[in-house]
Amino acid sequence: MNQRGDITELYHTAANNPPCQHCDGAPCGPCVELADIETRIEDLHSRLRDLHEKHRAARSNRNNVHNRSMLQLPLEIVSHIFVLCLQPLNLCFSKSEGFPFTIIAVCRAWRVLALSTPSLWSSSAVNISTPDVGHINHRLMHSGSLPISLHLYSMISRRGTPNTTEVLNLIKKNLYRTRTLCLDLFDEHINEFSSTSGCPSSMPLLQELHVHGRIVIEGSSELKLSTTPPRPQTVYVDSYFANDIVLDWSGVSNLTLQDTTIKVSLGLLSMAKRLVDLTLNILAMETWQLGLYSSNTPIVHHSIRHLALEGGVTAHVIFSFSTMTSLDTLSILNLTELSPKFAAFLRRSSCALRCLRLEFTEYFSADQLIDVLSETPALQELSLFDGYHRETTIDSLLERLSLTPSRSSENGIFLPCLRSFEYAGYVSSYAPFLGIFSPSEGIPARALQKVDIKVPAHTLDRPPFLSRSDLQRILHLQKAGKHISITANDSTGFDILKRSMDIYCLSESSDEGG
Repeated sequence: MNQRGDITELYHTAANNPPCQHCDGAPCGPCVELADIETRIEDLHSRLRDLHEKHRAARSNRNNVHNRSMLQLPLEIVSHIFVLCLQPLNLCFSKSEGFPFTIIAVCRAWRVLALSTPSLWSSSAVNISTPDVGHINHRLMHSGSLPISLHLYSMISRRGTPNTTEVLNLIKKNLYRTRTLCLDLFDEHINEFSSTSGCPSSMPLLQELHVHGRIVIEGSSELKLSTTPPRPQTVYVDSYFANDIVLDWSGVSNLTLQDTTIKVSLGLLSMAKRLVDLTLNILAMETWQLGLYSSNTPIVHHSIRHLALEGGVTAHVIFSFSTMTSLDTLSILNLTELSPKFAAFLRRSSCALRCLRLEFTEYFSADQLIDVLSETPALQELSLFDGYHRETTIDSLLERLSLTPSRSSENGIFLPCLRSFEYAGYVSSYAPFLGIFSPSEGIPARALQKVDIKVPAHTLDRPPFLSRSDLQRILHLQKAGKHISITANDSTGFDILKRSMDIYCLSESSDEGG
């Protein structure tokens, strides 16, 4: 066959090229040229595939030579190393999501081993907006029968793709073995998840549930995970009406409610009778509803030991409408003022509060704080953060601590069990803090062992910061086994005490030298 015939045959066999009708059935010049180029490209693709295969084989051979010690380890140990390198699933964003795929790309031996290690594939993050069906199916398949952790999230507020329903059905078929479930979804995606068929009869392994939503109307969407309500131990709900989640709340021991309402908070407090740890943040806009619950009988809770509250509204609600007889640790952040119900709450609860942490964002009254602390005779750890307002002074509190009366006096001993005191805020003088350790003669000293003072860096005066007399008292207390630290409350953690010591040592040396 002549050259023209070869080219014509080549043109007609090239893929995706319909017969050229431009020259009475014979291919025109441009079509012939195009067919020739496409054939060369296909040939190059074929050669490139061969080179990639040879490259993988060469890398495997190199790994056999260079990393012989790794390959000689028992497979169980190598598999365990893989699992140790896999970070736990971050319920907000999974940075380790692609790690197993990195392992299987190293060499053939690692690929085979990784694919036969189910624990590498037991945590999955799925973008409901644009799901990858093959990706999630691969993970679920290679996770075997192990309990799994699922993080479903959406990046945009709109319905998912046609693949969304397929992925949700696939996920629901595996909810029966789900141990940790995080739903970080917009409301329409939560509705889609709830309405998808295939709901399992139960979720017996579910231990931890996180729900982040954007629901703005209570009751607009009921979140039902299984026919029989799951009984998780840990529940975290943010920007979602928790009472719309169909759960057996009686088994929850650790509960976090962020941006919630008074109604939801009090309702769950009544249902979750086995709560041990409660973190609560009620929306500030709920203030106007406080009057609606003024006639409510306080909810009595006997199992909560650790309570973390954020905001004055949250604290006021809890102090007004609850009683916690087993409370051990209390932390309140972003306080603008002490609730007038605080002291009454402590008296009503009769709890042996051991740790108290208060963070104020505005000026607070030390006298009001003394009234509250008078109801905590078992307190061992006290932390105060005053928002760095120069007009704030806790001198009256420090004086009350240093002038601890004897047990025979009418007031009794103020905070007799206090062992640790931490204060962050403006300090005009350190002497009152040192007086806590050294009560007046004849007054019994408490078992205080530790005082940490953190001063805002912008309020520090010029060196040496501490007077010589204060420094000598501090050194004397440290020799007696007491712990005292004075640092700047910033990222540097500048040690004011050490710097003052260095300065005085230099001045003494110069005096001697003079």
